[in-house]
Amino acid sequence: RRSIIIGIIMIATLAVFGLPPSQKRADGVSARISRSKLSCSPHICQGEEVVSERCHKFHNLMLRGGANKKSAEEKAPANKKTASKKNSTPEKKKAANPKGKAKESDKKKLKKMAKDPDKPKKPKSAFLLFLDKFREENRAKFDAKSLLQEAGKVWGSMSDAEKGPYEKNAAKLKAEHETAMEAYKEKQNNSKAGQKPKKPMSAFFHFMTDFRKSNDGKYNVTEMVSQGGAQWKTLDESGKAKYEKKAEVAKKEYEEAIKKWSELPDDE
Repeated sequence: RRSIIIGIIMIATLAVFGLPPSQKRADGVSARISRSKLSCSPHICQGEEVVSERCHKFHNLMLRGGANKKSAEEKAPANKKTASKKNSTPEKKKAANPKGKAKESDKKKLKKMAKDPDKPKKPKSAFLLFLDKFREENRAKFDAKSLLQEAGKVWGSMSDAEKGPYEKNAAKLKAEHETAMEAYKEKQNNSKAGQKPKKPMSAFFHFMTDFRKSNDGKYNVTEMVSQGGAQWKTLDESGKAKYEKKAEVAKKEYEEAIKKWSELPDDE
């Protein structure tokens, strides 16, 4: 009686709600496999039915497709989230660094790169003078990279007598450059920019001058700065007063000097 009652309840439940999704999916897979078995024609060999290898592969693919369908659907939302995150990061970077606004570090680099056109150029070495001649004679034989390598090999194999003319010419160019640099420095010192007073030292730097003299040879450069900074922090107001007074005197002298400098005529 119990089994009959349970059977009736199960039949009524199926009639009202239908099959569960997992059962439907399993039934669908089995139905596709059964259809594929019918479509695959068996081969008869020595009285035995042999299913072709292609049919076996097809059956396995059908089973994997039914089993992995749910996992693929579950992974899809996660992949969408990761894709949205990847797409959002470049926009944030672009917003943080908009075009047309140069960084302060880039501006400083550009200032360093700016050179004085009046400053004499450095003279060429003996090898560079040889390289100019070697390039003119062998430009058609080698490309830029191989030409430089070949020139280095030839220069290394040359004797001192063969290098003599290039070294003599390089020494001459060096002497001319030194003479031109002396004239350039003298011109810079006599100009208004060269006569501009230097900024005065602060109280800490006046202290560091005395600290460096009293500890000469005891510390290296980095240790000297760290030890001096540590000792400066331990000084009280009376200990710092001497250096602060020196800084005030230097500041007043600088203000007077910069006032006189500003009254000088501009360079032509």
